[in-house]
Amino acid sequence: MNETLVEAIIRLKTEFMKRNEGGSHIQEIMPTLPESLSINEYELDMLHKFAECNSIYSDSYEMNILDIVCKVYQGDVNNYWLDSIKHDTSYAPFYPIWILSAYALVFMIQAMPRFILYGYFQLMRLYWNQKILALNR
Repeated sequence: MNETLVEAIIRLKTEFMKRNEGGSHIQEIMPTLPESLSINEYELDMLHKFAECNSIYSDSYEMNILDIVCKVYQGDVNNYWLDSIKHDTSYAPFYPIWILSAYALVFMIQAMPRFILYGYFQLMRLYWNQKILALNR
């Protein structure tokens, strides 16, 4: 994975946003075939598993974007947001979007000697991707 993958993800998501007609608050797109973005097959399967097991996503469908067959996961974060503000210790929702972007970020930072991560809510996405990539940090 390199900057070419990052650029491909940006093109894919940009085109999706231009063509997207859905009204869901949360939407994540991921290719269905690993060759589409040169992603390891097991890692792509695990990214899909993360989205499929996440209760915030309530629906999914396939969409062809830039000649890449993608699965679009969509959901509504309102219940999670409203539930989180009921407690004094929680003032922000966990937005489980940008799964593919978090994957690329974790892949790129594994080459760095140290990486300081700020933001608890980003930690969960990055942790899942770190496990997929079997990083030992």
